[in-house]
Amino acid sequence: MKKIVSFLLVLTFMLALSACGNTQDVNGSCRVVIMGETATQYSVDLSKVEVSEGVFSLLKYLKDNENLTLEFNSGAYGAELTKLGALSPNGNEYICVWTSVSKDFDVSSWAQTTTYDGVSLTTSGLGVSSMTVEDNAVYYFSLVSF
Repeated sequence: MKKIVSFLLVLTFMLALSACGNTQDVNGSCRVVIMGETATQYSVDLSKVEVSEGVFSLLKYLKDNENLTLEFNSGAYGAELTKLGALSPNGNEYICVWTSVSKDFDVSSWAQTTTYDGVSLTTSGLGVSSMTVEDNAVYYFSLVSF
């Protein structure tokens, strides 16, 4: 009987933890930059955003509060961006995200780097739904062809 009760307590605890989700508690601010023909920059007060889906949470916040155009498909690996602001990929183009958050850098031989407003950025190795949100980070979106 003790084993059953112990098992049920452990199971209840595990279920309670999984129900909490992956919400990040982040304070400060970050910048989201959409590079079309000109750069559109948003400063995001992170205390106003519930970060439960990585950088995608920031994009949804901007859609709701700053009228950012955001279209996406939901997939097994999170959101696939199909339109973001003035970025609308055609043919062999896709929306690429660059980041200043080093733990999200693409570490493959395909990684690219650039600089925006004096900040060094590297292409992300993760999708927007899995990327880390940090204070003072820059998330830069552009069209790239393959």
